[in-house]
Amino acid sequence: MIDHYCERIDAGILAEPINAFTNISFLIAFFCLLPLSKARFQYLAAGERIILIALLGLLLAIGFGSTAFHTLANRWSLMADVIPITLFQLVFLGGYLRYVARVSLVFVAIALIGFLLAGAMLGRLSLGINGSESYLAPLLFITAMGIYHKVTAQNGSWMLLLTTGVFVCSLGFRTIDNAICSVWPIGTHFLWHLINGVVLFLCTRVFLMSAGEKDYSFEAKLA
Repeated sequence: MIDHYCERIDAGILAEPINAFTNISFLIAFFCLLPLSKARFQYLAAGERIILIALLGLLLAIGFGSTAFHTLANRWSLMADVIPITLFQLVFLGGYLRYVARVSLVFVAIALIGFLLAGAMLGRLSLGINGSESYLAPLLFITAMGIYHKVTAQNGSWMLLLTTGVFVCSLGFRTIDNAICSVWPIGTHFLWHLINGVVLFLCTRVFLMSAGEKDYSFEAKLA
């Protein structure tokens, strides 16, 4: 049994009911994105469509994988939790750089390698933030992308910076989970799930708004 969170007090499959149930946020994000995706799909190039489909599929995988981990709490379910999250980060970063920032494939490859190396190095640190060190790399990268998005006046120019702020909030709840067990036994990890559903929704919506050809009727609905 892998026990990382306040809520789990035994090895039972239902030992983390709140942590397990709150993964519904990723499914809600998926279904909220479907009409937006349908409205934009015809304006996307083939590569952009692949990125969008991958992001939507990974949203579902994150929801189911995290649910598996918070019920079974073993090594394979941990992989089912971690791998889709990592893939979503890589797909979003690569898709944004290629189809929104319009950089070369070489630059995309360098950025993805840099992202993985940064995550690995930061993950080795021991900063006393409850194992959240590896998430500092996504925070740094999304902050930089948010600044770029705003400075270059992309569609929804403020949205990635908003996403950064929301992610800081969710990371804070993940970090304090074990520290408050004695006063709040269920912990705060469930809030990490709920808020990250919003984070991934916003990331995918940024891609939808900014990639592809212009669709002025769609943009008018967003105004």
